Amino acid sequence: MDFTEDAWYNDPRGFPTMKEVVMGLWELVCEKIDGLMKNASIEEKKAVKENYRWAFMFMLISIDYDAIDTDLTTEDF
Repeated sequence: MDFTEDAWYNDPRGFPTMKEVVMGLWELVCEKIDGLMKNASIEEKKAVKENYRWAFMFMLISIDYDAIDTDLTTEDF
């Protein structure tokens, strides 16, 4: 796969860390939860989001990748 044409690949800020990727996915899930739980209380939404956060953090610590706070490289992809 050739990434050279993709805007994210050529981003001058560089690649994100693995932790940023996983937590970014969690933030997307939180947005989805807000949309799906429109009529729920703030406390209920917060509890569901916290459960998902724990699940994403578990995935993060479970992967076999030592440098979760180091910027990803092209080799990582």
